[in-house]
Amino acid sequence: MTPEGRADLRQFLADGRNAEWSLCNDGRTVAEDASEEMAKWIADAGPCTAELIVAAVNALPALLDALEEAEKMADTKSKVADAFQQALTDEYRPHVEQNKAYGMALALQEEQLAELRDRAEKAEAALERQERELAGYRAEEQRVREWNALVNEGNVRCTWCDLRYAEREEYPCGDERDQNSHHYNADELAEARRKALDGDS
Repeated sequence: MTPEGRADLRQFLADGRNAEWSLCNDGRTVAEDASEEMAKWIADAGPCTAELIVAAVNALPALLDALEEAEKMADTKSKVADAFQQALTDEYRPHVEQNKAYGMALALQEEQLAELRDRAEKAEAALERQERELAGYRAEEQRVREWNALVNEGNVRCTWCDLRYAEREEYPCGDERDQNSHHYNADELAEARRKALDGDS
């Protein structure tokens, strides 16, 4: 009920009621101050309806007072709740903003970390390619050194006939009448091979 509606009811009571209402002796007539011999007649109705009218009119002031008090209490509770909510908001807003800032910073860090991981993966892939290329270069270099070792070793001369070591199977040591085995210095052969393998020649 609105405050205007309550004001109208109170005015109706003030205009039409000087004392409590009650039932006359017949149980059907509603009157003011029914104890008087000449009670003012108000209404004529059935017993149940008459009792209801009397009870309602007599209880209405207390009901209106209770309703207004309840509305005041509800308004007070609402104001207290709003004040409490505002206090909580004021108290925790800095924490919320701080947490929000932390969340944004964390998201930025995650994004930067993801970018660093991507760069690291690309760098690792490039390093693997370089390592494979380097392994290929080293293998090729080793083949070249092995070849040079054979060439250096093949150029070592027989200490008797001066024949190259690479040609020892083709020609004997000495002339046709005096054919002997070739003599090559083992240290010289090893040194020639070592120099080639070490890249000294």
